[in-house]
Order: sequence, then C-alpha cells, then structure tokens
Amino acid sequence: MSVVEVERPAGGVVVLRLNRPERLNAINRELLDGLWAAIADIRRDAGCRVVILTGAGRGFCSGADLLAPPGEAVAPGDEQRRRLWRRGRPELAASAGDRGRERSGGRRRARLRPRL
Repeated sequence: MSVVEVERPAGGVVVLRLNRPERLNAINRELLDGLWAAIADIRRDAGCRVVILTGAGRGFCSGADLLAPPGEAVAPGDEQRRRLWRRGRPELAASAGDRGRERSGGRRRARLRPRL
C-alpha cells in the first residue's frame, strides 16, 4: 500500500490521494517524498491538465505527524512553499477537505500567489 496513490480517472485528470487514514493523513518523510515524486511524474505528463489532491478516510490532512519517530518527522513550511512555486505552474489551486473544515496551513497555501 502506497502512502500516495495516483489515479487517472479521465484524460488530462490526475488524482493524488494521501493514504495514511489511520493518522488522518499526517505528513511524515515517506508521504512527503511520495508526494514530490508524484508531482515530478505529473510534470513530465504534457497531457495532464488537472490535479486533484485529496486524502483517504475522514480527513484531508492533519498536518505534520507529531508522533513520527526521529528521522521520519518533517516540518513543512517556507521551504515547501518555495519548492512548489519554483517549479513554474502551481500544482494546487484549491483543496477539498472534509466538508470544508480544513483549518491548517494547507488551505492557506492553496491561496498563495507566486512572487514576481
């Protein structure tokens, strides 16, 4: 079972699903690495027009996994935002959380605009 599932339900559409429902899709090193690898694959796909980022289970993403063992913990922050925008086109335009209740930095990041 992969912590980031990639589906292609229709032409030009890719669904990235965070798949750690037992931890409310909390971000650890494995999930973050899997997400960046999936994004790199999508960037090479000239036919991709839409990327949907969602989470398995009852929540989109609870943020950083605070219970991750040392070496697996990550602290998403400014470097992660810079890495998204340094790539050119934005990967995320909006996020669909659990009935709109996502309250973490993920929703804030979805509204970021690149600095020109």
